[in-house]
Amino acid sequence: MLMKLLKSVKKLHLFILIAIASIGITLVQSCIPKPLPIKLDQAPTRLAISSQLIPGQAVFITVSKSFSALQNTDSTNLLSQFLVEHARVELWVDGSPVMLKKVAPGVYGNFIGPNNPNAQFELKVYDTTTGLSISSSTRYLPSVNIDSIWFTNVILSTDTLFTAHVQFADRPETNYYMINTYRNYDFINNFSATDALFEGRNGVRTRPVTDALFTATKHVESINLTGYNAGDTCSITLSNISQDYYTYLVERNRARQNGLGTILGEPVTYTTNIVGGYGFFTATIPTVRQRIIPK
Repeated sequence: MLMKLLKSVKKLHLFILIAIASIGITLVQSCIPKPLPIKLDQAPTRLAISSQLIPGQAVFITVSKSFSALQNTDSTNLLSQFLVEHARVELWVDGSPVMLKKVAPGVYGNFIGPNNPNAQFELKVYDTTTGLSISSSTRYLPSVNIDSIWFTNVILSTDTLFTAHVQFADRPETNYYMINTYRNYDFINNFSATDALFEGRNGVRTRPVTDALFTATKHVESINLTGYNAGDTCSITLSNISQDYYTYLVERNRARQNGLGTILGEPVTYTTNIVGGYGFFTATIPTVRQRIIPK
């Protein structure tokens, strides 16, 4: 008799638990709102610009098209879909025109002679296929010299990690700087749209720097050199840049760290000086140094 009573109590407990679970599920379901149909318009396609200007030598403008995250794309040939192959790219240096020629898919460039350190640059780009166009302007900022460069390393069981230390003198006013590193890379003669759009290839790195937290006039910036080996040539450039371009670089780097990728790195919320498009047009006077990483 006692065993039957215990079995009845256990069944009763089970029924109670099932009932409570059913009530809980019903309550949760009742709290979840019904999905609403949402239709979002795709952002309009615009031209996106990046620039590389080497004073007295050459200028390169990479021209691509933006796209919406909702847009269907062919992932097997993504880059060629958004590089602009048929653009008319015009550059004026202090009012003198320089027509840029296509030197690679989506990349337009030409050699330019020496110009004055206060030169004004005007850029106009017209895509003959889509009819899209942009304009922008910029000017040089004073150059900054690199005082010294040295390397340190940390030896791991499977690899050696190198760090470049770049020392330079901070200018007296509020300043913003850009440090680029290149591994075994002729970035003048072998400039690539892929390298421009996908930072990290061939050791290409861009480090935006603000002097807001500098503690001394002589500043040392340390940069980890991912993918470098002893004996590699490390090219380092230091440029003085505008606050807007610094903000743009910080926003772009933050997006990359969030996994958005570079080709997705031109959203409408980015800081830009491009009228009618995205990206940034800038002209700098970089100090260039090359060092071989010691073995």
